[in-house]
Amino acid sequence: MNAPQIRLAFRKEGRYVNAYHASMHSMAGAVLMGSILVSLCERNPGIFEIFKALMKDAMSAMITNATGATVSCMTEQAAPEHEKAGHG
Repeated sequence: MNAPQIRLAFRKEGRYVNAYHASMHSMAGAVLMGSILVSLCERNPGIFEIFKALMKDAMSAMITNATGATVSCMTEQAAPEHEKAGHG
């Protein structure tokens, strides 16, 4: 069985950092999972780490609830070049 081709994408958008459930290849159809104020993250970097951990746990739970499968690992990587601010 192939692993689902999904990712958790974080985007700084205006005053917020938004976390999205998205396909591996595009943000088209992405679902907003959570948001946090950029100012909180900039003043308290530990808060952003906690937010990321919460969104990873939420994503894991969503996958398990939908499929019954347990998420074995998540890796972190930079956004694809075409999705970075100032591109496209």
